Amino acid sequence: MKKLLSLVLAVMLVLSAMPALADDMPADDLTKHRSMTAFLAVDDYRYFGTKDQSPVMQYLMEKYNFSIEFQHPVTNGETEAFNNMLGSGFYTDLMEITYSTQTPANLYEDGVIIDLAPYIETYMPNYYAYLNDPANIKVKQAMYDDQGHCFTITTEAGDGTPYVGWGGMVYRRDILETMTGGNVAFPSGNDEPITVADWEYMLELMKQYFTASGLPDTACLMLPWQGYFPTGELVAGFGCSGGWQVKDGVVSYGTTTPEFYNYLVKMHEWYEKGYIYQDFASRVNDLFFQPNPALVYGGSAGVFFGGNWQLAGKMSIPEYGLNMDVRAASAPVDEANGQTTAFPTLALYAASGVTSTAGAWCVSTSCSKENMIRFMTWADFLFTDEGAMMKKHGFTGELAAADPLYVELGLEKGTYWFDENGEFQVDPKTTDGSLEMTGLNGNRLPGRNINKYEYERTEQVWLDANAVWTRYGDAGDFPVSAVGTAKEEAELADYYATFNDYQNSMVVKFIMGTEELTPESYAAYVEQMNKFGVEESIKIKQAIYDRFMAR
Repeated sequence: MKKLLSLVLAVMLVLSAMPALADDMPADDLTKHRSMTAFLAVDDYRYFGTKDQSPVMQYLMEKYNFSIEFQHPVTNGETEAFNNMLGSGFYTDLMEITYSTQTPANLYEDGVIIDLAPYIETYMPNYYAYLNDPANIKVKQAMYDDQGHCFTITTEAGDGTPYVGWGGMVYRRDILETMTGGNVAFPSGNDEPITVADWEYMLELMKQYFTASGLPDTACLMLPWQGYFPTGELVAGFGCSGGWQVKDGVVSYGTTTPEFYNYLVKMHEWYEKGYIYQDFASRVNDLFFQPNPALVYGGSAGVFFGGNWQLAGKMSIPEYGLNMDVRAASAPVDEANGQTTAFPTLALYAASGVTSTAGAWCVSTSCSKENMIRFMTWADFLFTDEGAMMKKHGFTGELAAADPLYVELGLEKGTYWFDENGEFQVDPKTTDGSLEMTGLNGNRLPGRNINKYEYERTEQVWLDANAVWTRYGDAGDFPVSAVGTAKEEAELADYYATFNDYQNSMVVKFIMGTEELTPESYAAYVEQMNKFGVEESIKIKQAIYDRFMAR
């Protein structure tokens, strides 16, 4: 009897709470117009001035009965504009926080944004289903924090299509063919450079080639000014990353490991042999993927970080007799020191994953509950199949034929369609440079991206290069979406500012020989790195990682 009474009381408690819950979370009344504001970094909107004038945004506003006023900061002034808004205390209803200097946790603690977690299942059933699909566990880990808060709605959710990277290490195959009469013979027996010995074979041939060329300035291997790639290229072959890494659940910092010492020894040796561009340390204004463009595009560089736009013969200049064959290269495995595979680090590719900040939208504390609900309603549509196609690819069929801008641009059939065989087709004007897709689709809006059709149309040379660049996977990367508390991130930033400057100066000195490199001098370097904060940072990062993996 007591058990029955307890059950009845419990049911009564639940029922009594239901009216209050309903009042707190009203249904979205689409008959009532809502007006909202949003902070959004601007794209190159060639066909209109503000995002609300875009075809997809116009469609959403009509479909869900709302209007939205966008505040677009000037290009290169996004961070300043965002900080000014925070300082004023007058927030837009919605915020894209790519350029925020504070984490979502910071913004929440400061009373700037709200926690969306209590509302997602009710108002965003498609987003909720997406996040709770086991295939999207990494996205959910990125969106929710350790306490179960969800501060952001991502613009970068995918469909499981493999990511095709845009760049990595490349080498001039044509030089090797020229120097060997077409009989390239890497020591490993492979048809491409896999090991450190393979790379030394390749670099020596390139040195002979450039010496014979008589060119005034050449480089067999282009290193970035730091002397290593923070994104992991090259150094991964020696068994470590260029930064934070995880091995068997243990966090460490790649540039303080024994494996990094082996990397430095080899780079110093290559520098002394003239394989490495002698003036690399001065190129501080070069982006790591655009090292000394004059040398690269002038045919005076052999191995460098390249993009998929440079592969095969795309950099050739036949009228000058320059026929380049550029191919992808993976990290050289340091077999001499016991490495049988490269360290699985793909920091460059991991940075392209879903995070709680890049391209993420928040709801501010200035936003009314009614506007929040309307925003979540239309954003959720972009997680449906129909909405996701619109976000990624724009309009097709009747929507395209009825849109004035599409008609003006000759896109009455749409930017894409499916032919009689069910094959995905795109209007060639959207791929040959005639038209700018930015603005014709729903880019920069929250939602899911259907990438499979784009993947199916990717050039085979890109896919082949991607297979080389991603050969060893990313299992050793510290998860890009594993972010600590506001206090932890502030401490990490302070430590990093100190030890990173010291690290970069010492690495260059070790490679160029201005600082003697011995086991003792390297141990002293590691000790100083720890004093500057690496040791304490590792403890913080380990705690963040453990909590993240337990989500």
